[in-house]
Amino acid sequence: MGPANASDLEVLRFAASRDYLLLTHDLGFGDLLMYSRETRPSVLILREIDLRPEVSGERLLQVLLAAAEAIAKGAIGIMDASRVRVRLLPLV
Repeated sequence: MGPANASDLEVLRFAASRDYLLLTHDLGFGDLLMYSRETRPSVLILREIDLRPEVSGERLLQVLLAAAEAIAKGAIGIMDASRVRVRLLPLV
């Protein structure tokens, strides 16, 4: 995807330019989206989630399917062990 030392802003711009969904543990991407008022890329922040496919893979797929319409429009979501919150972008 690019250099390992790319800044969060560079990663965000890369994902936006390709209309990718960004999966991350880093809350900083939410801050960047809030202050930029951009509508892309969609970001799903994974909080306290065991990312091994055999543990969380099925739930993550269910979340992605349920949020597909919002993700296509541009959204930010936070998924933790017990719930998921999704908001459309831009954040105001």
